[in-house]
Amino acid sequence: MQLAFSNVIASEERVTKVEATDRDRTERYIQRSRLMGFPDTIVVRFFERPGGRSTLALYSRSQLGKSDFGVNRARIARWLEKLTMQAPVSN
Repeated sequence: MQLAFSNVIASEERVTKVEATDRDRTERYIQRSRLMGFPDTIVVRFFERPGGRSTLALYSRSQLGKSDFGVNRARIARWLEKLTMQAPVSN
């Protein structure tokens, strides 16, 4: 799943990986807004599941301002949709 997620990140603009921790399989990214360059922090943590499967937890938040106008929620939805295309969900 981490490889598929890397492909998702590569397809996005203005994203920089700022931290990766092998111990807990966590990565932290900054994506800057198109107009003003405001930073949003995105954290992803990967979890191994039985049977060679995996899942993730994904959190996105703004660093500046009081409202993000739904940008972080839309980002998570877009990234998960792209991830599903890279690594289809199985039950």
